[in-house]
Amino acid sequence: MTILLLIALTILCLGLIMWGLRETSRVIEYPFLAAVTFLVFIGIPCVPLVSTNVMPTYSVDRFLGMAILCLSMIWLGHVVPLGPGGMKQKFRWYSEDRLFVASFVLTLSGSVFYYKLNRIYYSDASIEGGLPTLLFFFAVLMNYGFALAVLRYGISRQPRYLWVVSMGALFYFVRIVIHARRGTTGEFVFIVLCAAWFTRGWKLPRYAVILMLIAAPVWLFGIGQYRQVMSGRNGPEVRKLSTIRLSESLSSVLEASSSEVTTAAHLMAATAEKQGYEYGFIHWNRLVYNFVPAQLVGRSVKNSLMLRLPDNGRYAYELYGYKAPCGTTVTGLTDCFSSWWYLGCIKFFIIAHALRWMYLQGMRGSLLWQVLYCYILVFAVQAITHQTQMFFSSLLQTVVVIYMVTVVCQKGHFLRTDTAARSQGESNGYCVS
Repeated sequence: MTILLLIALTILCLGLIMWGLRETSRVIEYPFLAAVTFLVFIGIPCVPLVSTNVMPTYSVDRFLGMAILCLSMIWLGHVVPLGPGGMKQKFRWYSEDRLFVASFVLTLSGSVFYYKLNRIYYSDASIEGGLPTLLFFFAVLMNYGFALAVLRYGISRQPRYLWVVSMGALFYFVRIVIHARRGTTGEFVFIVLCAAWFTRGWKLPRYAVILMLIAAPVWLFGIGQYRQVMSGRNGPEVRKLSTIRLSESLSSVLEASSSEVTTAAHLMAATAEKQGYEYGFIHWNRLVYNFVPAQLVGRSVKNSLMLRLPDNGRYAYELYGYKAPCGTTVTGLTDCFSSWWYLGCIKFFIIAHALRWMYLQGMRGSLLWQVLYCYILVFAVQAITHQTQMFFSSLLQTVVVIYMVTVVCQKGHFLRTDTAARSQGESNGYCVS
């Protein structure tokens, strides 16, 4: 049964990848990105588990079945019509000067918080919560400013936006090259690709997409070696880069799977055995953790707002003697299953449907939804590899901040969508979207 489920998942992934390769503008749409993620992050590590006897009974089958359901829900959420009135849009005039100031202020302020956050990390990496959490909350303002500047430069081609883009790119360079952050790498690539498509209609050639698909598994599983070299006690040890063998990491995954997949399978087995379902309340707890500052309301008040949920990690240890390695992610499939059994796959339907709506609004020229889609896309991917709450929390924060920015920069609105009306606004020095 396991081999049949793995084959079914592989066929589904390859079908969606071929769908994206037929028209390369689809590489920034969620079904294509999800298919690549499922194939590389879940499909490949499941290969050695087909014939293993060390996993709990039916755990791999359960995990693969959930993966097929979740990927199917992503495709369904993408193709289901949005309904009558779903695409009604009120166009707005924005002051280009205000947009530039907004992008500059967001990028500069966020850069300051990132700088302070990095100093804390290098001085004492054991610090958790409190000040680092607060700094990170405001540091993401840089990401918003960078995305806004890239989008506006793509439309206006005003050189002043390049100063903002360069400032943000410098911090992205540090986090990608020095800190070796996979999520940050994806975020930077998605912002650039989405902005190029939304503003200029540019897309990657098919051969470039194919090369990226070939490199994805080696890069994903080999980044750990690179990170160890770049995060040594005495700083980056560039001389040791030649000792990295990325193919060895991929080979180890093919021989013994990955800690993420084995952890997810054990947790799902423990959830089913102990009936440790939390019925979606994990999202409430994460919202409280992310957005209720203990420094203002007190730690006791914050803890009282959080609900006590089943500890499936403890159940997995009691039942199977399995303890997840430090730093291992549990995948979004696990939190879907722990919420509502197999019906938890509805979370990915919601994510895919929301992203489809944002994408279509962005294609119609909405500045708000263009910025939001560029930034939030990486968290939709991390909803698969990490947990779904990463998407929902980031969506809430980003909508609030970007909406406030558009309100401040707005100069008026109009309901006409013809070219003459848009040209009239642009000739008066306004950004129309």
